[in-house]
Amino acid sequence: MLGTPELKIVVFCELCNNENMSDTKLIQAVLDKVTKLDEKVDKGFKGLKGEIVNNRNRIDKLGLQLAELADDASTVEEFDNLEKRVGKLEKQPASV
Repeated sequence: MLGTPELKIVVFCELCNNENMSDTKLIQAVLDKVTKLDEKVDKGFKGLKGEIVNNRNRIDKLGLQLAELADDASTVEEFDNLEKRVGKLEKQPASV
């Protein structure tokens, strides 16, 4: 089972092509891998932060457009009044 810590260390040592590594070298190799992983994670977070800023700007623009659209749109009462007015106009005879 690959999930046990002891087996992971043995596999790691085999990957290093040296089964008889000293503890210091093994610890240093692990620290090197951890450092590389930290660098990758940091790069990922920087990229993610940029995407979040871009998305926030897009959301702000969409929110502004939606607010402007809402200001231009008729209210329910205004729409109902227009419907009544159109109905009255339709009932009137057309004058030529």
